[in-house]
Amino acid sequence: MASVLKARRRKPSVSAPVRFSVQVVEINNRTFVSDLFWQPLSNARNYMAEARTLGKKHEWDIVAVRRGTRVQAGFAPRKSAALKGMYSLAASLAAQLGDSWLGAFTLNDGRYVVTAVYERMICIGFDTICNAEEAKRLLANAVTLHQFDDDAIYAPPELEFSSHSRDIYQLLTAKTVRKEHRLKQLTFGLTKRELAIAVSSVLVLVAGVAGYAWYSNRQAEEAARIAAQQRLAQQRRLDELNAKARQKLGVKALVHPWASSAGAYDYVTSCVATEDRFQLSIAGWPLAEILCDGHTATATYSRAEGLTVDGFITEARDLYGEEPHISGEDQNSGTVKVKLEPPVAGDEKLKLPDDLMPHFHSYFEGAVIPVTVSEVPVKLAKPADVPGQPPSPAPVATWRQYSFNYSDGLPPTYHFARLKGALSGLEGVRIEKITETVDAQAGSATWKVEGFIYAQK
Repeated sequence: MASVLKARRRKPSVSAPVRFSVQVVEINNRTFVSDLFWQPLSNARNYMAEARTLGKKHEWDIVAVRRGTRVQAGFAPRKSAALKGMYSLAASLAAQLGDSWLGAFTLNDGRYVVTAVYERMICIGFDTICNAEEAKRLLANAVTLHQFDDDAIYAPPELEFSSHSRDIYQLLTAKTVRKEHRLKQLTFGLTKRELAIAVSSVLVLVAGVAGYAWYSNRQAEEAARIAAQQRLAQQRRLDELNAKARQKLGVKALVHPWASSAGAYDYVTSCVATEDRFQLSIAGWPLAEILCDGHTATATYSRAEGLTVDGFITEARDLYGEEPHISGEDQNSGTVKVKLEPPVAGDEKLKLPDDLMPHFHSYFEGAVIPVTVSEVPVKLAKPADVPGQPPSPAPVATWRQYSFNYSDGLPPTYHFARLKGALSGLEGVRIEKITETVDAQAGSATWKVEGFIYAQK
């Protein structure tokens, strides 16, 4: 599911991946950019303001805009190769080929441009440049997600997918490429006066930049070397901690409920990485949901009309080496399971509620994401009575426990990487389960995350 799943993550109201990069190609002496993250804009009258808001929130600073009955923006991340003035490859093709179509186009270097437009909207995940094998897979996935007329599907003969083909070098000529499809720099709402001041400041600094460049490069190289050493040392330390944590599983301290489970960031990282192992469809059955619960990730697929159970079982068995489970009155649901192996965090020292909970709430408030948090009473088992001795009182927990859950269109790795900084560490935060719901029609996904927060009493 690799690249397509990553693209759909990236979600109806901002389903972008945490990290994505663009590709650049030259066609007829013009430079085009692919792999933008396409997002519909709801404010047709003031769409650039909405684009700036999204860009500022998600660290995107380059945008291409398609205007029509609906407005759609394609974003590129900061520090990408997509520079102002280049053309959006998907938007330029969409302007030539109509409202709904699917196409693979051969480039001179042997790669293929794969683009899909459905009901006047560029499909998320189908604005890319890839090799032949990936192009075939994307074409197959696209016709599973959307219905295209046969004469609106284009592919070169060697891909064996369509009897119709188009030459991208004839489609994108000097006469057909439009200036409106150039990528623009987002200014994030600066006024003209602020922009003028900023430009003036930059001009003043330019003189010093040249002399400072050599020194900066040396500093950057040294910083990169030190960072690599630190990452290696950190990984070694993590391996040691995991080994020690496993050895302590029989120790009394690990009766704490958080001690034998993975830390929040390690768990969401393991879950999202495992999600990428699941195909977007198996034998034509589209992916509906992925559940990470404990040490298991379970993908659920829904049978579409005209597809067979035997076909799903055979392909799933070939892909994962295990028998899938079929359920439902009409045998319309199939599940595939994969093991999750996140590292154990161990018996961490907990924080005080006042040092933890306000920052936890503030993060989600700042991200405009509804989150539910409630305290859970902690009940410990009463120890067995000793013969001849008065009954022992039930022990009193030395910690407090809170449950939380939220739903959002960005993968949990995005939020917990930032929560780690906002909370100065995720000690005591644990994930119970993560449910990713896939909307194949929209090419997007939503993650519901449920977990617990443990704090000192």
